[in-house]
Amino acid sequence: MTVRNREAWNWHELWKTRQITAEMAIDATRDRRIVSLLKISTIEVGMATVNFSVPDEVKAEFDKTFGDQNKSSIIAELMRRAVRERHLQIRRERLFRQLSSARSSRPSFSSDEVRRARAANRP
Repeated sequence: MTVRNREAWNWHELWKTRQITAEMAIDATRDRRIVSLLKISTIEVGMATVNFSVPDEVKAEFDKTFGDQNKSSIIAELMRRAVRERHLQIRRERLFRQLSSARSSRPSFSSDEVRRARAANRP
């Protein structure tokens, strides 16, 4: 094990034993010192565990497509997108109902009346 790898392993052991806190990280590019970071990790964000079943072929294709990425973050983003799409769908349905209910109070014209009005207003 090289000196650099041994130092990284030692830092890793410190991290595992919580001698380095979540707000700290290793500055491996300079003096091998510990520096404070902004709280950008998800450690302090409430995280839920979700279990669900999917067909084997869906899981295999998902693993093949996203094999080298963080699958939890991909699923979380897909869930966020599904929530946004559902909210948008509910909004559209509500708007459609409003427009449809107002339709009965608007005047109605026959096709002939519309054609005559169009022809009369054209130069």
